[in-house]
Amino acid sequence: MRPALLILVGLAAPARADVAECPRLHPEQHARLSGAGMFVGERGGQGELAGERREARGGWDAQFGFAVGDQRWLVCMYGARAEITWWKEMDARSTNCALQVRGSGGSNVSARATCK
Repeated sequence: MRPALLILVGLAAPARADVAECPRLHPEQHARLSGAGMFVGERGGQGELAGERREARGGWDAQFGFAVGDQRWLVCMYGARAEITWWKEMDARSTNCALQVRGSGGSNVSARATCK
């Protein structure tokens, strides 16, 4: 009876969130973070999503919905024209991602994605 109870408790536990933050400096190019977006499909593709974007204090927030199994990416953009990117794959089991971007230009930009 106890093993069955432990299994049920484990199944009822909430899913862990997959959280990723953009490095403020590109790991190889040493360019400053200038923005971020969520992409779907293969790495390096053109599948940038618009999401449900809302202005927030100091920046903006956006919500994105996905089908289970979709390949999804946090894409961090660097340089004045976002010409340098850094891709972080997010958990394919999640169905919702929230992206928070704060700051604009200079050294004060930050970006964080949370997928559940």
